[in-house]
Amino acid sequence: MLYRTGVTRDDILESLSELGFSTNEARAYKGLLFESPATGYEIAQRAGIPRSAIYAVLKRLEDEGMVARVEETPARYAPLPPSDLLGVLRRRFDRSLEGLDSSLRRLRPPPPPVDLWNVTGYTEVLERARTLIESAEEHIFCSVWRREAARLQPAF
Repeated sequence: MLYRTGVTRDDILESLSELGFSTNEARAYKGLLFESPATGYEIAQRAGIPRSAIYAVLKRLEDEGMVARVEETPARYAPLPPSDLLGVLRRRFDRSLEGLDSSLRRLRPPPPPVDLWNVTGYTEVLERARTLIESAEEHIFCSVWRREAARLQPAF
């Protein structure tokens, strides 16, 4: 199977990695997309995966349904077609998102956020105080020095 489009092998590798494939799994799957069926040795050579690791990688991909063994002697592998791969990954991520959503809904609500500001310098402190005074709806309890009271007087 050989796909020839404007898509590069690096684009595929990056996308597969972002979807949870290990580097070697992504390399093996993308290698098969460009040339398959292939033996483990051929895949290792083309994908730059050590021969000592390729069969464990292919086993994981086979267990996940991402590749299939299409011949036994020698074992030759083919990738799950891209449209099928996308369906498998969508279902997997949908289940994961549903599980996360369910778990988050069972959490007690977190405490409300604490009002915390990081202000630097005298002018910024006065500006923040002015903003708070102007946004007050009913009462303001304020303890300030005379100099600051005079500067904030227009806001009161």
